[in-house]
Amino acid sequence: MDGTITKKSWVTDLDTPFGYLKNYIEKLEKGKRIERQFEELNKKREEIVAEYRKLIKIEEDRKVFDEAYELCRRMYTYVEDHLFWVDWFRTIWFMKVRDFGKLFTKYGFINEVDDIFLLTGSKYR
Repeated sequence: MDGTITKKSWVTDLDTPFGYLKNYIEKLEKGKRIERQFEELNKKREEIVAEYRKLIKIEEDRKVFDEAYELCRRMYTYVEDHLFWVDWFRTIWFMKVRDFGKLFTKYGFINEVDDIFLLTGSKYR
């Protein structure tokens, strides 16, 4: 990797959210549902868990598996929420750094706004 920033925030590159909207509209126009099928997903998940549980021969191991599975079921919402906040912070940070890039470009310190992401401590000492 050459250090180039290739992933932009959805706030500065609206292709992702508008792509989802376009996809949803196309599905609705074809008469398809866009809601997630939670009952179907839950049923499939439980089937998969039951299949793996059957593969465990030792009761003690099955108990450990069940406990780990229950822990995952309780924790995943916290992880998802945490990732939302991480992404939100990353977006805010990305936009603020780009603001500095605009300022540095305006005064001739760098050539392009995104060049700000290539700076290291040794480059501005």
